[in-house]
Amino acid sequence: MKPLRKRILISLLLFGMLTGVGCTDPSEQGGESGTTGGESDSTPSSEAPKLQLPESDAKYQLLYNSDMTNLRDAVTGNPRGALSPSLIERSVREAAEAGADAFIMAPGYCWVPWWPSQYLEEHEKWYIEEFGGEKRDNTVNLFYNYVHSQGHDLIGEHIDACRKHDIAAFISFRVNDHHFLPYTTPDKTHIGTTAEIFVEHPEYQIGYDANLGVTLDEPDFINEEIRENRLKLIGELISLYEIDGFELDFCRFYHLFNTTKSTQKEREDLMTAFVAEVASMLEEAEKRDGRERMLSVRIPAYTEVYPNLGIDIERWYEAGVDMFNLSSSYYTDQTTDIAEVRALAPEADLYYELTFASSYQQLKEPYANRRMYRRTTPEMLLTTAALAYVEGADGVSLFNFQYYREARVKEEGVATEPPWETLGVLTDRKRLAETARHYFIGTTPKERITTSWELPQVFGKGLEAIFTLNLLDPAGETEEYAVLRIKSDGNDLTTKQYRVTVNGTVVSETEDIGDPFNSADYPQLLGTAANRKCFLVPVSALKKGENEIRVEQTSGATVTINFIDLIIGAK
Repeated sequence: MKPLRKRILISLLLFGMLTGVGCTDPSEQGGESGTTGGESDSTPSSEAPKLQLPESDAKYQLLYNSDMTNLRDAVTGNPRGALSPSLIERSVREAAEAGADAFIMAPGYCWVPWWPSQYLEEHEKWYIEEFGGEKRDNTVNLFYNYVHSQGHDLIGEHIDACRKHDIAAFISFRVNDHHFLPYTTPDKTHIGTTAEIFVEHPEYQIGYDANLGVTLDEPDFINEEIRENRLKLIGELISLYEIDGFELDFCRFYHLFNTTKSTQKEREDLMTAFVAEVASMLEEAEKRDGRERMLSVRIPAYTEVYPNLGIDIERWYEAGVDMFNLSSSYYTDQTTDIAEVRALAPEADLYYELTFASSYQQLKEPYANRRMYRRTTPEMLLTTAALAYVEGADGVSLFNFQYYREARVKEEGVATEPPWETLGVLTDRKRLAETARHYFIGTTPKERITTSWELPQVFGKGLEAIFTLNLLDPAGETEEYAVLRIKSDGNDLTTKQYRVTVNGTVVSETEDIGDPFNSADYPQLLGTAANRKCFLVPVSALKKGENEIRVEQTSGATVTINFIDLIIGAK
């Protein structure tokens, strides 16, 4: 911890603050030739990069964040339900060998310890008395049993694997993960997830928030007992393990307060003190063994939600935060507030999170309440990373990366390997600058953190919508044309007509270009030619930063548009 920040931290505590187109010429419209999403294919040879990406001297360039439950069903060759030290080692090895230099592991939902804990006996006694038995024999309790019945140490084994493969070991603590918390009836509780404080104190719930217009049964951090519960478990983890970093995850989930019962200043004061206390714990641990421990926070990538959460970037940095890991929550997004956060904390290490999903489709029977996910392709990952670097990020993080492997419903088809080959390109700024560009806006659900949802949009004759695509500087692009595509997940667009403008320039329809990157490994929600409309866009009409796309349907029946993308430079 830097000396100046240490002094400020002490002061706080003393005061009690706790890329496609295969259309370089209009006459070449309609081609479908492409490359795979592999490393060599995503980095076409060029004597000079198309743009210059800033370098970074941050200690870590690529963070790999793994929810432990992924070990259950998303490590190659693992029979569901089997855990072992070798499986944990394999999950670390594949990330390290692909190029990650820090592995961030979340030990469950973090309300009940999934580690050898001094609080375990107290928890088990309470649970048995409250619910009349021990519910340990199901997949929800798999990790709890691994530690508390079989005598393993998930976190210790994770750290051992990180040391073996020369990769930094982080713990990610989910400050307010809501999974299973509402399940407080005997038939739905689980000893590994049901927390005493939630069951015994329903009055601590957020309740109805008139500012948000929703009722939330998550804990309200205005209550000191909630904050003390979190700090108690955080303190135990920091004291038990010799780690390289500790992450506070404020995105699982991202409601902490009833905003009608607290002011913005109260929320910011409380959460700054909370962060400062964790920084102090890490500093004490550093004194014990001399190992530096970085403090990271996983927070929304959208500053508009910070006042509700009590996030104050400048104060948090001064209180001891070393790393800000910005998340768009489950879905990769190319329009964020990275530049704004960078301006608020110019000396901090700043990361942007990439995930396996770029869009989703809500399914109906027999999969009610289930979703199918469009995978984020290598070109999407690389383009998003380049945008993040230009806007001030030092590196990128990966969240739920193993979920490329998982087919949750049969409609998703055969699950495939994550694009491991892209990890080396993500941190190689020169190679990244040479990649094709794939910009996109996907459909995302409203539990996503941001409040500005652009898709889906319902279109009919005479209806228009305006979209914004965030682009890298197109000045160095050698292609004359890009291709803009609009897509529906289920409607036939062949008989519909559209008037489309890009930054005021009317663009003409062209033949469907198919799959410009030959993404055979990622077929989910790609659709067919009947579901798409393609338009040729002069690259000269594009600009760095925000580009306005206006889409008006001029004929045809009502349809729903679920995905928009712009492609430059695919072969």
